[in-house]
Parts: sequence; structure tokens; C-alpha cells
Amino acid sequence: MKTPIPLVLIVDDDDDCILFTKLLLTKNDLASEIIVASDGVEGIRLFENLSFKPNLIILDLNMPRMNGWEFIDTYNQLPFEQLQATIICIASATTDPADISKAEELGLHLITKPLKAEYLKEVIGNI
Repeated sequence: MKTPIPLVLIVDDDDDCILFTKLLLTKNDLASEIIVASDGVEGIRLFENLSFKPNLIILDLNMPRMNGWEFIDTYNQLPFEQLQATIICIASATTDPADISKAEELGLHLITKPLKAEYLKEVIGNI
């Protein structure tokens, strides 16, 4: 069995989705530690202030204050040395072809909600 990744940051404004994602990660022994931000603004602030950067960010697209695409734009402006060990995975209920196309263009994983353990295992297997 693969060792769990050290740190996952969940950026989502839906408490049920957060709870379900945390349950999937812990039940399947995929992450050692999980931290949560309720929107993109909080997610960027948390990311910048962490001395040990998360290996994976699970990011919702539709959030107040700063949505997922705005989070990615802000994230990409951070110093490169902060970004190199982190993979972003978009977790969204979107079926909008524009969102899917944009995620592919940016080289991001996009998995649909509700999340499934096998999708997370596939993403984490690439870390």
C-alpha cells in the first residue's frame, strides 16, 4: 500500500463536501494531515503562511469572494519555489465544457463531485 501524502489542502465553501472529502481521504489512508479553507481568499492566505506546503490542493470552482479560477490565477503569481511540490485538483460539479477545457489547458486534474475514492487515488498516485 502506498504511503499517504503528508498534507492536503481542501478549498471549498460547502461543509458537506468538505466532510465527505475528508472522510474519503482518511478512510482510504490517502493523507496524513488535512487542512481546510472555506474560499479562495482563505486558501491563498493559508498556503502562503504554511512553512510546509501541501502536496495536493483539492479546489472547488464555485465559491464566494474568490472562486477556483481566481484562486489559480493568484496562486500562479506566487514565487515558483512555493509552488513546485503542489498539485492542484479541481473538484467540481461542473459539466461546463469551458471549465473542462480550461482545466485541461492548464494541466490540472478535474474530478467531478461527488468525489470517489478511486479518482482521488489516481490523482494521488501521480504525486
